[in-house]
Amino acid sequence: MPAVFPSLLAPAPVLAEHAYSPEELRNREIVLAFYHNALNEKDFDAASKYLGTCIQHNPVFPGGPGSLHKFIGSLKKDDPNSRSQIVRVIVDVDKAAWLSNSVAGVCGIVQLGAA
Repeated sequence: MPAVFPSLLAPAPVLAEHAYSPEELRNREIVLAFYHNALNEKDFDAASKYLGTCIQHNPVFPGGPGSLHKFIGSLKKDDPNSRSQIVRVIVDVDKAAWLSNSVAGVCGIVQLGAA
């Protein structure tokens, strides 16, 4: 019979929640502020101050801030009462991903500081 190591049979320890660095906390706040201004307030000018180089990862929309401006304008016109809430933000230095609670169940990924 092969040897069994007791440490392999013990349950894995519960990992402590990741502690974010000050830079990661700042980047998290940027994501939250951008999302709130763009999608809930529908205010392109307020949201655009958080834009660096705008790389669009959604194949439905063309790249660049112009497509965001157009999207916010259509959202204001067609669905002015729409709201969504970010439920989770995951940050890894200059990258952030989020899950939001909205009709579409949007998930997004951004890289920060790419200006």
